[in-house]
Amino acid sequence: MICREKHHEELRYMTPSTTFGEAFKSYWKNYFNFKGRARRSEFWWMVLGNFFMVIPFLAFYLIVIVLTILSIMALITTLNFIPLLIIGLIFHATKYVCLGYVVLTFIPNLSLLIRRFHDIGRSSICPLVLYVTYFIISYIVIFDPLNYFEKANFEILKHVLILMTIAIVIFLIAFISLDSKKGCNKYGDSPKYPSSQYEDEDKIRLI
Repeated sequence: MICREKHHEELRYMTPSTTFGEAFKSYWKNYFNFKGRARRSEFWWMVLGNFFMVIPFLAFYLIVIVLTILSIMALITTLNFIPLLIIGLIFHATKYVCLGYVVLTFIPNLSLLIRRFHDIGRSSICPLVLYVTYFIISYIVIFDPLNYFEKANFEILKHVLILMTIAIVIFLIAFISLDSKKGCNKYGDSPKYPSSQYEDEDKIRLI
């Protein structure tokens, strides 16, 4: 009963959850901001927002695959290669647009990730290293710049790298999902549990 009353009291002083609009505005406003803190709702709203931005590209790729199959069938029956050529050009153009979006959001995603780690009282070193490592491995696996994976001997390495990216994602999700530290820490005041209402959790632990 006492624990329940304490929980209700905490909810009363806790600031309202970040809305999607607020998270979206903060995401672009803090493009190069690697300081401060970001609560869970701010982070997960932008994960959802970026996912919605990727959906049109995924849908378009499915359409392109269907059109490619139809173009190949047309090439076989009519020997007309122009539809297949046009589809190929559109596919490559879309691929570079998608890659451009990934490049555009690379820094704000990193800064948001670092601020989320700050909010749980962690330094920026861990998310920085894991985030950069994840993208380097993903680039190697997807584009295979040295053409290693075409050789049978390197097929196992490819699977190991894929497992590494999965492990990194799981590790990051586990930390990202932790609740905010109450009060102030060395990265600033908590956007969820302001120091005006809550004592610093780290100081409480020391006591």
